[in-house]
Amino acid sequence: MSRSDFPYLKKQDFVNYPAVYVLIGGNKRYVGQATGQSISLRLSQHFLKEDKAWVESVLFFARSDGKMSKAVTDYLERRLIQDFQEKSDYEMMNSTTGNSSYIDKLQKAKSDQLYGTVFEIIDEIANIDLLGTSEDS
Repeated sequence: MSRSDFPYLKKQDFVNYPAVYVLIGGNKRYVGQATGQSISLRLSQHFLKEDKAWVESVLFFARSDGKMSKAVTDYLERRLIQDFQEKSDYEMMNSTTGNSSYIDKLQKAKSDQLYGTVFEIIDEIANIDLLGTSEDS
């Protein structure tokens, strides 16, 4: 999604679902989450900041049923930040490594499965190398 698509986002049913997102621009990345507020509100907060003028597009994901707890979004955000830091050459714009919440083993396993599915869809269907780690990129 680019900034120009933003008004379209506000009209979608999933706009109020908890979500994890990546702000993308040039060689910079920022990982965040929207929990307890709509993704459109959270993104508009970013878009209004001058220090986020580098943002060209956004990629975000949520569960199709809208049921993602704060613990799960914290876990997925933290895991994605860590993957960017360890596996990517992109400049991370996050000032923290994400939030920490208690997540039980079952939630963690389900979250890991969701994470894998998201990356499979992003890579194999959308043909997006999110972390920029493919040898041919």
